[in-house]
Amino acid sequence: WNRVPTSAMKIQSGGVDDCIDIGGDSLSAALAKAPTNEILIGCNHNATIFDAASILGVGTIGQNGAGHIAGTLLLNDALVGGENHVASQVDHELRAVIAHEVGHALGIGHSGNPIALMYYSIGGKTQERLTQDDYDAITYLYPRAQSITGGCGQLTDFGNKSDKLPYLFSLCLGFLFMLLFQRRPIPSKILS
Repeated sequence: WNRVPTSAMKIQSGGVDDCIDIGGDSLSAALAKAPTNEILIGCNHNATIFDAASILGVGTIGQNGAGHIAGTLLLNDALVGGENHVASQVDHELRAVIAHEVGHALGIGHSGNPIALMYYSIGGKTQERLTQDDYDAITYLYPRAQSITGGCGQLTDFGNKSDKLPYLFSLCLGFLFMLLFQRRPIPSKILS
C-alpha cells in the first residue's frame, strides 16, 4: 500500500503490544480496543467469526471505543473442522491475506477484478503486486494533496488559474455537444 504514488496513505509498522488481548473478541469488540488512527492486528480464535476454515482473516475500519477512527484486522487462529488454515498458508499467501485485510482496515471494499488484491478470495493465486483497481481505491480514499480524484481515476490539479480555462472551456463544449446531439425519440405516426 505504501508504494502507491497517487495516495497520501503511508503505513508505518508499530511494535508488539501484549497488553491488548483480542484473541476471542468479535470484530467490533476488537475495533473498540484499537488505538486512534491505528490498525490493531492480532490472531483470533473466535469460531463465530471464522465459521468456515476458508475465512483466513477479517478487517474493518470504524470508530474505536473513544469514538475516533481506527482499524482492526483479525487472523483466523480458530480450529474449524480440526483445521487451522492460516497456520498452513505459505508465506506469499499469508502476506496476500494480511495485505487484503489491511485494505479493509483502511476502508477499501472488495473488487470485482479477480486479479486485484482486494478481490474477495485469494483462490490459489500468487498476489505479488497491486492492480490498477487497488491503486484507484486507495487513491480515492487517501489522495495526495496535489491530486483531485473521482470516479474516473486521478486528475492532476492545475497549478494556476490560467491553466484551468482551456480545460473548463473544453468541458463545457463537450456538455453542449452532448445536449445538441443526444438521441431524441422520433414521433410515431398514427395511421388511420
